[in-house]
Amino acid sequence: MISCQIRGRTVGHRTLVDLPSLTMSPASLRPPVPPAAAEWEQRLRALAGWRRIWTSCSVWDTAIFVKASGAGQRPSGESGMLLMNGLSMYNDGHYSSKNPGWHENDAPWKAAQVLSMLGDRNFRPESIVDIGCGTGGVLEVIAGALDGIRLVGYDPSSQAIGMVERSDRVELRVGTPKDVHEHYDLLLSLDVFEHVEDYIGFLRSLRPIADWFMFHIPLDVSAQSVIRERPLLAARSTVGHLHYFTRRTALASLETAGFEIVCDRLLFPNDMPSRQIKTRIANIPRDLGRHLRPQLSARILGGSTLLVLASLQTHGSFLASLKCPELIIHSQHRA
Repeated sequence: MISCQIRGRTVGHRTLVDLPSLTMSPASLRPPVPPAAAEWEQRLRALAGWRRIWTSCSVWDTAIFVKASGAGQRPSGESGMLLMNGLSMYNDGHYSSKNPGWHENDAPWKAAQVLSMLGDRNFRPESIVDIGCGTGGVLEVIAGALDGIRLVGYDPSSQAIGMVERSDRVELRVGTPKDVHEHYDLLLSLDVFEHVEDYIGFLRSLRPIADWFMFHIPLDVSAQSVIRERPLLAARSTVGHLHYFTRRTALASLETAGFEIVCDRLLFPNDMPSRQIKTRIANIPRDLGRHLRPQLSARILGGSTLLVLASLQTHGSFLASLKCPELIIHSQHRA
């Protein structure tokens, strides 16, 4: 039994504990409120040994404390998958069971967006590192488009790294940002930090690795996703999203982590090969909305993603030449 008052509930073989509403995540920049901070410390002592999972929608932070009810028991079903988000799920078969192709089919589309943004700004890096590269498919496409560039990818999953044999121009390594000991011109982090419990800490760990950074972020939060709620739960149970963003909260998170936004591009990836039939049907009104009021359509109907080019600090006239005068709306369709 726990001595302090804690509201709890059981999901599968796990117990979840609700924490005070004024408690803060380790990355929060708000000053601690003494009464809430004292209650937080009291409950932390009572929950020593429990696994702590931070999740956020960029408006508030939520801590979930997880404790197994029985030794050796593993949660099953969707409720179990909600609790397995963490590095282990990318190596123990849970993620690959839900995503057997590891999004390899999406790599050409993502690489096309990266190359388009680089080309629009006449920016040609000499070295690129992809953090959370998965199978390395994006780097392989870039290798075929740009000559003479060093391409290195890191992913914590040995399953993903070993899934597809790559050309000699692409070097893949099992690891996380702490395993990167070289400096690169450009760092890619495509559909990654929404999976990381301490995503602000993760973003800050990227800063010493490169001079320029490109992020691709799914915008899971929209009016329809909040009302229906099921799309948010599906993003968590199927692809492991712990955090959900709008365009502005995504950009604010990058700025909080110490990045300067050079340019961002709102994407409507209607033609990605992994899209299900029901998603393609839902994209019909979205496709109309993106032509009329793209930002409003993204906030109400969803179905969009965000591509961001960022730096650590102003790089003089070169940064000015890369700056976008306004948001670029873009959707690439295959012929």
